[in-house]
Amino acid sequence: TIDEIIHKAVEYKPDFDEQKLRQAYRFAQNAYEGMYRLSGDSYLSHALAVTDILMQLKPYEDTLVAALLHELPKTANNDMELIEKTFGANVRLFIEGIHKIRNLRLRQTGTNPEVLRKLIMSMAKYLRVILIRLADVQHNMETLDFIQSSKRKNIAKETLDVYVPIAARLGIYSMKTRLEDLAFKYLYSDQHASLKYELDEYAKRQERILENVKAELDMFLASKNIEGRIDGRLKGLYSIYTKLKRKSRTMLRDINDIFAFRLVLPTRFGQSGEEVSEHLYVLLGL
Repeated sequence: TIDEIIHKAVEYKPDFDEQKLRQAYRFAQNAYEGMYRLSGDSYLSHALAVTDILMQLKPYEDTLVAALLHELPKTANNDMELIEKTFGANVRLFIEGIHKIRNLRLRQTGTNPEVLRKLIMSMAKYLRVILIRLADVQHNMETLDFIQSSKRKNIAKETLDVYVPIAARLGIYSMKTRLEDLAFKYLYSDQHASLKYELDEYAKRQERILENVKAELDMFLASKNIEGRIDGRLKGLYSIYTKLKRKSRTMLRDINDIFAFRLVLPTRFGQSGEEVSEHLYVLLGL
């Protein structure tokens, strides 16, 4: 809901302009009225879902406003001059940029994925346009079951070939992994189902590994008087699938690195205010 999104935003930005986002929400309610996706959900619910996906990146007001209104070019109420007057020039530029990118299709352009990726990156004057588009693609993939089966593989292939590498290039690995696994499900459904079952069973048998390794790393950091955070997770299905293929293996037990751990340290600055990284390499050495 819009209240939940605002609550998250205020947590990372206490001076967040709540009224601007509520105004955009009311604008979206009117603009999307009577418009529904193939899933039966309203355009408004899709816009909220896209906005919520973006929250992991802690965006500012204009990005969230544009995310709420990114479907406007499809509506009868697509007066971009009014958008600029009401919400500012940036919001208009973001929405128009998203619309241009959405009109690019791998199967329509007949070009190779790398050319299309470069074209998308060059067309997006602002990075935030690409971030909103990635969130849009993710929610589309999460509701792909409602698309005609004949179109699903094309959409999944475009996601895997074009948008996954863009997310990786931007360092948004949580989104990259999610998009990969969703595309994997539709491109290689049998392999996906088999590997998911095997991984679920493996995780049940090894359920304490994440907890135990995290505890050991916590103790190690404490013994060195290092402040930091440790995250542990199972690697993504598609990542494991490609690893098995590279090693010409078929069984999960044939590979060792099923789990991934990440140590996150506080940002530090030098005397001139520049960000420094020496403490990261100290930890790596330890």
